[in-house]
Amino acid sequence: MKKIAVLLFLVLAQVSYADLTSCKNLYVGRLDLYKDQGLNKFTLVEDTSQNNGSQWISVAGWDEDSKKMITSILLSAKITQSMVLVETTHPSNSGSCNIKTETGRELHRLIVQQGAY
Repeated sequence: MKKIAVLLFLVLAQVSYADLTSCKNLYVGRLDLYKDQGLNKFTLVEDTSQNNGSQWISVAGWDEDSKKMITSILLSAKITQSMVLVETTHPSNSGSCNIKTETGRELHRLIVQQGAY
């Protein structure tokens, strides 16, 4: 009976992988904060044990109140190791969300969720 339950769990378990090219199931990596400006940019990683991950994602175009809000959200997500999903803009308007290799992206939307997407 236990073997059947384990097998059923494995079959029904939803497997999800972090992906820097689709911006899903990621964790907050580094935060770049300045004394006078607050949050300037941040990175995302595929695993909480990683030091390297995405290219920098900018919030330079956001107003001061929005930067304070996003800073609080990113810090909370980092501390709780919550997964995030991001949508970014890019000067080339490529339509993809490849934050692993493409630079110059600005944050458009951030979703924080406990667990995978």
